[in-house]
Amino acid sequence: METFRNNEKDKLFFKNYQSVDENSIFQEAKIILEKDEQINFTKYQEAIWLDTWYGLLNNVKFELSLDINYGAMVLCTDEKTLAELEVILNS
Repeated sequence: METFRNNEKDKLFFKNYQSVDENSIFQEAKIILEKDEQINFTKYQEAIWLDTWYGLLNNVKFELSLDINYGAMVLCTDEKTLAELEVILNS
């Protein structure tokens, strides 16, 4: 899995070179993150335009979301935690 960032410092996006269904990317990212013992998903919220898993990494909140307009992404306001999530997802 490959990720990238744009000018939004609190978001991490997924590269999709083969035009795979974004839901598949969202599910794969969740499986990868679940394998890490330091990560705990606490809540799932489904809406018409946005599905979100709320999680914790070292007691810092983050979100794994699937937006119908922008695809799968990780959101976290803590730069260090977002960098750790990026390493986990790109491993």
